[in-house]
Amino acid sequence: MLKKTLRIRMDNDFETFDDTLQAEFISDLSHITGCPVEEMESVRFSPGCVIFDCDLDIEAVIRLIEFFSKIKNKDLTTEGKQIKEFCEKWSVTDLHSLLRISTSEQKQELPNKREDRKGAVVFVHGWLGSPDSFGEMPRYIEKRVNCSTYTYPYLTNLWKGSPALDYVSRNLDNWIRSEVREPHIAIFSHSMGGLVVRKFITLQFERPDRIDTALRQLTFIASPHNGSVLANVANYVPLLRKTQLRDLAADSLFLFSLNADWNKWVNGMNSTKCKIRSIVGTEDNLVAPNNAIGLDPNPVPILGAGHIDIVKPKKESDDVIRFAINFLLDAGFSEVGEVGNG
Repeated sequence: MLKKTLRIRMDNDFETFDDTLQAEFISDLSHITGCPVEEMESVRFSPGCVIFDCDLDIEAVIRLIEFFSKIKNKDLTTEGKQIKEFCEKWSVTDLHSLLRISTSEQKQELPNKREDRKGAVVFVHGWLGSPDSFGEMPRYIEKRVNCSTYTYPYLTNLWKGSPALDYVSRNLDNWIRSEVREPHIAIFSHSMGGLVVRKFITLQFERPDRIDTALRQLTFIASPHNGSVLANVANYVPLLRKTQLRDLAADSLFLFSLNADWNKWVNGMNSTKCKIRSIVGTEDNLVAPNNAIGLDPNPVPILGAGHIDIVKPKKESDDVIRFAINFLLDAGFSEVGEVGNG
């Protein structure tokens, strides 16, 4: 993972900026950049009033510098407002890469996009899931479609601290920009992963280098587009770590904001050439089909499929694989051995 040194100057008294404040600042920085605390390197605070230096994922540094340059604008997106709140909370007066390398120059350091395969298919799991949640699905698809497959990992746990979904979405943005080199992208998301993906896409509104222009196909599988009533109930269970559950709840502020931004993106996305489909399970006891159809006027039902097994096909001929491949081909991906139009 490529990293750059970020410098933040704050109008605070260095003598009173103790360990507690430093830890809180680092936690807040992690949240708005989508960069895990454990991946921050060479962290140091020095006087003048307070100067913070840290080596971060290059994509996190680029994002932060982009939005910092816009925080004086009147019309800010949700992302811009959060970064503005961070800067106001910590009295940030300056924020830049120590080497002051421009975004275009930094981008040149990243590996070139791969042109030998015509597309990337990214899989994003749901709550309490893992990269293994999709079973053999990525392998089955890669056998039939001219693409590379990637499975995005993120922390979600009942008992340990799990990050908020807007943090996960920023981390997904960083991860795709760093890891995926193909020129065209499709995403399959399961359950809560669909919320993460939708939030990630709406983060592109103010980015000069928008990933959504590379999107060709989105498939939401058993995703609670309107939240989960069960998450509302689980929020009352003692001992559970509830950060992601609060975001997943049907009445959450996160979901209200997300759906507004998502509708804005969908209504103005004609230039992205992205097809949106939904797959639902007829025996899903966690996410009702009416909640999982989203904006797809022709959602695809998988007969007898439950919430978990719907993304764990037992063989290549299973319905979920057949539909997934058809979606990709319809979006311009080609079959293995054929020349596609991307």
